[in-house]
Amino acid sequence: MAEDPKFIWLGNNTLGHQPDPVQIVAWADEKDERLAAIDALDIEGRLEAVESTATAGQISKAPVQLVATSNLALSGEQTIDGVLTSASRVAVTNQSSALQNGIYVTAAGAWSRAADMNTSAKVNLTTVLVEAGVSRGGQTWKFWVSDPESFTLGSDAIAAVKVGDASSVLDYVGVEVAGKSDKAQNLADLTDITEAAQRITDAQTSDRQTPGNESVDGTDGLWLAVRGPNGEMSPHLQLRSTDGRFTVDALIDLFGSMEGAGLLLSYAGKLAQSANLSDLENPEDAAHVITGAQTSGRHTPGNEPLEGAEKLWFALRGPNSETSPHLQLSKVDGRFTAEALADIFQSMEAQALLRPYAGAIIAPDGTYTHQDGSAAPAEVDMRNISGIGSSSMSGLNTSMTAMVAGLAEAPTYHDYGYGGKHGPAILACIGAEPFILGAFTTATDTSAVVVTASPGWGYGPPPVLTGYLNLETPVRGTLGYEYNDPDYSVTFAREGAGAAVSVPEGTAFIPDFADTRRADVFILNVGKNSVNSTLTGAELAEYNRKAWAFAAPIFKRVLVIGQYPNTSYTPETNQFQSIMDWNAIDAERFGRFFIDQYDWLTSGQAFTDLGLTPTTDDTTAMAAGSIPPQLLQGDGQHLTGTASSGVVTYLVRPKLISLGWYKEPSA
Repeated sequence: MAEDPKFIWLGNNTLGHQPDPVQIVAWADEKDERLAAIDALDIEGRLEAVESTATAGQISKAPVQLVATSNLALSGEQTIDGVLTSASRVAVTNQSSALQNGIYVTAAGAWSRAADMNTSAKVNLTTVLVEAGVSRGGQTWKFWVSDPESFTLGSDAIAAVKVGDASSVLDYVGVEVAGKSDKAQNLADLTDITEAAQRITDAQTSDRQTPGNESVDGTDGLWLAVRGPNGEMSPHLQLRSTDGRFTVDALIDLFGSMEGAGLLLSYAGKLAQSANLSDLENPEDAAHVITGAQTSGRHTPGNEPLEGAEKLWFALRGPNSETSPHLQLSKVDGRFTAEALADIFQSMEAQALLRPYAGAIIAPDGTYTHQDGSAAPAEVDMRNISGIGSSSMSGLNTSMTAMVAGLAEAPTYHDYGYGGKHGPAILACIGAEPFILGAFTTATDTSAVVVTASPGWGYGPPPVLTGYLNLETPVRGTLGYEYNDPDYSVTFAREGAGAAVSVPEGTAFIPDFADTRRADVFILNVGKNSVNSTLTGAELAEYNRKAWAFAAPIFKRVLVIGQYPNTSYTPETNQFQSIMDWNAIDAERFGRFFIDQYDWLTSGQAFTDLGLTPTTDDTTAMAAGSIPPQLLQGDGQHLTGTASSGVVTYLVRPKLISLGWYKEPSA
């Protein structure tokens, strides 16, 4: 087969493009071999073929003897589904704490997780056949997690669902097969953008075929399809000849890819955020991908007139000059037009692909059950951005406020930089892991009562937090500190006078942030004040991870800003190495949602962007991997105003725009 990708143009034969018989024969032979292989498996119908493909993939694990569908004590041999266990392999699917779900090997004492599902990387999409059991023998079960990239075994929930009926097969295909085992199936997911552009620009007229000229196996009923380097058909870009819309197979595969990216879990309003062709890192490359693929059989409005084309960047014209309802990109930003998205959405809905996500997950009030058990907002509030961290974050406040005001949407920035606070205290201040108070009795008026709290405040003046005591009858008030106490003792002052309330030990104080700001876009830089000579990078990275998990929307909008070492943390210290390890973990965990300010500060790029000239001391510091003195305040811990402004201007703002969260203002 030819090495370059090929297009198969399925329309009339007026375009002057002739087929390549050699390639057609080779392609047909290959398809015959595939059909023969399917026949040999005795699979009848497309549904059986899809189910077989899904369950025979690399996701499958060794069978389990039994499946448990109710909460269990994970110890001791016991009867499950009518069978007494004995060192049995058991799928645990419905624990009260979903953190415990998974595959276990039973024992007389505590059960242990099975070797093929005992690490974070081995959990997602695991699928097993159940060998025995009175009512559940012969079933197939799968496990999945909400965010595979950041999932941590023992800290994050594991979901489980039975698969096998028609709706389950569609869901199974969407989650486990559609584009996620090989992300390169989606052109924009290629690591090298130039390669993505080249795949399209190389696919010119000589390799497009039409069934009207020669029969191409599998293309009957197709208007347009894309063939890859080994003759395989693109799972996504298949338009049917009847109306130019995506085929049912392509819709199912496209749906699965969207689902795998977390776009569909909250259903309403999320399709407009899906990745389209223009979501390449560089918009100019996206333009090249489209404009470089122009031939007489395709067009952009700049080449040929088309009714309504003044609003389009690119549109696909079919055999009778009609425009595909799906493949229409907006002139504004190169993404699918609103009309195309609505049509794709309706086509998916017609296949019942979206309905399981409506109502079943999101409550009528717009909330859903968060993994921590709370009723949390399902939709992100793009109108508000909250910066969460310590004094390093609060140091960005002025620049962040000015920056967001200059975006087209002009969101509001909220500063939650708690100076002097260590990681646990910051998590408590936002309610991710609330303050737990010792026993005390409230005053009858609004005077403050000294209480014990865990975690402690840290050092520096604590904030005054407004919220409530999480009692059967909540008591609103503020958690503050005793001004005259050098240890900053924690105090509680009720909001209004009333009868004294006896507060039992272990009562949580829930800050208002947990109820008012969880739907915001988060920018995180949590835990730097926890750096010491004993905590590892992995332990420090838990603070940003927990703050990320606390963000309410199912499809989160969270950026993580990496850390930099203080001057006192030289490369040979444990603190320096912990910060480097921490940054590496966050970079891998959050991917394109991670901002590496340490690299910017130490690579010399900061001096270039800010128009500064490095001194000899700056050059020496950067060579050693330390922050240049010119970019730090005299305390050796905090960035100067100029450097802070640069982080926002040259790192945060471009990231918010490149991710498509916000736009540049109109000229």
